[in-house]
Amino acid sequence: MASEPGATSPTNDPRGKKDPPFSPSTSEGEGTRGGFRDVSERVGIGVVDNRTMDTADPKQVWVMDGGMGHELGKRMEREKQDPTEGWIQLHVDYVQAGADLITTHSFVDTPALPPSRRNQNQKGEQDQDGNLQSKMRRAGMVAREAANKAPRNGTNKPVLVAASLPPTYSCYVPPKEPRDWMAMDKYYDVAVQALVPFADLFLCETMPTSQQAIAAADKACATGKPVYVSYTLEDRNETDVPTLRGGETLHDAIATTLNRVSSVEGILVNCCAPESITGAMPVLAQTVGAKGLRYGGYGNAFWHTTSSWMEREGHGGTPREGAVQGNAPEPLQTHRQRLDFDGSGIMMPRAYCAYVRRWVADFGATLVGGCCGTGPMHIRAVRDCVDEYLTAGPCA
Repeated sequence: MASEPGATSPTNDPRGKKDPPFSPSTSEGEGTRGGFRDVSERVGIGVVDNRTMDTADPKQVWVMDGGMGHELGKRMEREKQDPTEGWIQLHVDYVQAGADLITTHSFVDTPALPPSRRNQNQKGEQDQDGNLQSKMRRAGMVAREAANKAPRNGTNKPVLVAASLPPTYSCYVPPKEPRDWMAMDKYYDVAVQALVPFADLFLCETMPTSQQAIAAADKACATGKPVYVSYTLEDRNETDVPTLRGGETLHDAIATTLNRVSSVEGILVNCCAPESITGAMPVLAQTVGAKGLRYGGYGNAFWHTTSSWMEREGHGGTPREGAVQGNAPEPLQTHRQRLDFDGSGIMMPRAYCAYVRRWVADFGATLVGGCCGTGPMHIRAVRDCVDEYLTAGPCA
């Protein structure tokens, strides 16, 4: 498979020799699960070597990976690839781009999504049994193997696997009250147990309310693995009060979460405009950073923001009162340069990196990466900026 333009070939070894292309076996047959060999053969259950972020150096910056769903969709359309092969290769490309941490592609195995958008098996068909545990295990297995075996350029630093725990209801239009706490509790029980053999840490991400974050983090913390929480924010200018999509202020959500789940090791914001993340950074620094915890962000790279899209479409197809209509510019677009986006409306890597640069250099963020719309080229730009900052001070 052709890598993302600009990404390093997976056969390039930093020691100068050529390794065989990274290609995990995906043949169906005896002893396989969903197209992958038994976990004990593939990655060795119980052999995760407890890789952790270096807590001795709280200023060490870790680069996360980028988006999965949008990037996989582009690759499948462009290259007509088997979904599973594209999924594996994308993990590898992020490692090659310089990611220190890759996230399991388990976000799509959430009850909040319709069945047509959840993880598919290698033939591109929906799993008929709907077995959440097997799909979660597959997501963990693929990420772990990529972390263990994909060659990295110029460093022996281990790649961490973050097990993604998504919200159990819509991250963009959460209900005022959880529909079913027992169902939520059961979901996280199954998801955590399926992912824990492959995880270095848990990432409860794109959380629209503190209630949902607490439900996920509480189950993850029971494993003894490090746990991080990431909220999704309304897409607003950086001077506006950072607010979760469920309506809480970021400040209140952080206080509520840390009061209920004190063992959380870091808090981030994600799946929103980078301007929103910039606006959240002072709150993160003053609340999370002041407690000696890690904080950071990973944003979307779309010209059209999620908040404006939701306002146009409304909930159930009815536009919200006062929503921007027709071709009128969205609020954030009046502050953006169209040249910073490509023809398909994706922010250019250099433009995205300008935001990340501020998160790290101006606000002390130590976890940065990309979310929806970002790809390996964005993460390569982030990696280069972080490395420059760590070796020479603020990025130029």
